[in-house]
Amino acid sequence: SHPVSARRFNEGVTDIVAVSIKMVGNAREVFTEYKLSHVPTVHTHVVVDRGMGWEEVRALARQARGKCSGFYRSRREQYHRQLYLLALQKENSSHLFNIIRPNTGRSFYEETKTDLLNKYIPITPEKAGVCV
Repeated sequence: SHPVSARRFNEGVTDIVAVSIKMVGNAREVFTEYKLSHVPTVHTHVVVDRGMGWEEVRALARQARGKCSGFYRSRREQYHRQLYLLALQKENSSHLFNIIRPNTGRSFYEETKTDLLNKYIPITPEKAGVCV
């Protein structure tokens, strides 16, 4: 939230990047007992799927140019599971990668090669469960 003035905040939904966004139920007005203006505060429940389908991931993997681009598996388990991702080496860079995860899609942040290799192990597309 960004403070507008003392005890007043303004927050809204802007730029949600997702495969699908679904509204659940109806929007409802909240904080009705604290009305300080004629503008209602509305709560809207949305379900957001930020993931990326394997068809799109396979296409990106086939187009990858960097020698270190490819699929990776986490070195450590999280919640009793290995995590998988596609790392795409940035053009004209030997140490920066764009990261794509199945459940959250493309990351907004770049990963350095050092950080990537500290947390993940390169694997074949077959071991990632993908036939590229």
